[in-house]
Amino acid sequence: VLYKLQKVVKYSPKTKINKRFSNSTNINLVLEFYKKIGLDKDLEKILSGNHPMFKTIIDKKAPSQVGHKGTDPQIEFSVGDTGTIDGVINLAHESVHAINGYYNQMQILLSKQNEILKNFGKDSNEFKSANNKLRYLIISQKDFLIDCITETESSIIELLFLDFLIEKNTISPNDKQLYINMRNNSFRNNLKIMFQDDIIYSKIRDIKKEKDCHLANINEEEYYELCNRLKSNSRYDDIMNAFYNIANRTKLNKQNLNSSFVFRYVVGEIISTVWHDKYKTSNKNEKLQMIENLKTFIKNNNKLNLNNTIKFLFQTENYESIIKSFVKISTKKENNLTY
Repeated sequence: VLYKLQKVVKYSPKTKINKRFSNSTNINLVLEFYKKIGLDKDLEKILSGNHPMFKTIIDKKAPSQVGHKGTDPQIEFSVGDTGTIDGVINLAHESVHAINGYYNQMQILLSKQNEILKNFGKDSNEFKSANNKLRYLIISQKDFLIDCITETESSIIELLFLDFLIEKNTISPNDKQLYINMRNNSFRNNLKIMFQDDIIYSKIRDIKKEKDCHLANINEEEYYELCNRLKSNSRYDDIMNAFYNIANRTKLNKQNLNSSFVFRYVVGEIISTVWHDKYKTSNKNEKLQMIENLKTFIKNNNKLNLNNTIKFLFQTENYESIIKSFVKISTKKENNLTY
């Protein structure tokens, strides 16, 4: 299915959107947007750096991410404020991650852990018990069907936020289309990463099976055999570059190269595109209900997986109908692109 989707979503020439935004403008726009949809609780404290459970970094050189490390007493909220439309959309994107069900639950567990650490110390049984609960939460979210929906909320929010910026005459409809074109390019690139990894791993599995070898690493002989089998591929150089990246993955850089990581964005793009198209064609009451369902999803997404997310957001849809709708929408978009 994904191979077919790559043919539907076309590459668009890169075009910059010449709009500049200040840090204060970004924050005000994001707060106004989240207040409009009723998800602004605690967000002002997070963005201003005054929330006790968040370490807020909004800076030109900062990576855009929300995350937590080890026994850190706070959650890191980091946004790369580039002064462009990317920066303000990054802020809206990361904001929904910060207020979702997963990080909401993490705040509760971290707060308890911090209190126990203060009163009983790191070596206490009380701290170990609290830390185990936090680790269980983190591990539970790594289940494949849960992990792959973690960019669904942010992908939907991006599209709604673009509409909001148009309503305020902050950007033009053509600016929005140029940003959508960038998302399409990113979608295709994420698929490319997955396809290249699939080619490499499938060849390795074949070699291992033939040799009846169950070791995870490949030896020198297997490496040269792998190279030989990949040579017939017309994109040999690209695939070998991907193989080099796989071989050099570490805990620090693997996210940007990992197929399961980029699959989140593939799923997010598919679901958000179909959801937003349905939203645009709905009447006022239907839109209000869709927003309420979205808010409930955001607050409880740590309890949901891919199967029930689709049912939750669409009620009557399933995998097949979502894919068909995405193809139909993408084909229509291709016929109406503006540059």
